[in-house]
Amino acid sequence: MFIKQLFALLLTITILLTFAHTAVAKDVNLKGTYKWVRKKGNTSGNIVATFTQTGKNQWKAVFKFNWKKTPHVYTGTATGSLTDGKIEGKIFNDTKKRTFTFTGVVKNGVLKATHKEIKKRKGKEIIIDTGTIEMKI
Repeated sequence: MFIKQLFALLLTITILLTFAHTAVAKDVNLKGTYKWVRKKGNTSGNIVATFTQTGKNQWKAVFKFNWKKTPHVYTGTATGSLTDGKIEGKIFNDTKKRTFTFTGVVKNGVLKATHKEIKKRKGKEIIIDTGTIEMKI
């Protein structure tokens, strides 16, 4: 009987800790710059991002920046570490007509990543290198 009660207690504690962890999702805010590399000439600007933890090394990602004086917001998901380690993700603009991926490393509170655009041409996905971002946490 004692073993069943102990097991039930441990199960209850595990469930409570799991829900407490997910209920207290903390935002991680980043600020930095982006560089857009293109044939017509490179462009750069300021960018901010908010990562909200949705699970272990799982994040909702929101990037905000201005392009040609127009504000843009891209949202999506990311997987990896925002302390020290690799992180990657996929984000979409508000109409879901443009898709970008990013892959990078966080080290000493700085995210350095490359970004690529995924386009569809004649029914095939084409991945285009588009530039870099560097952001401080």
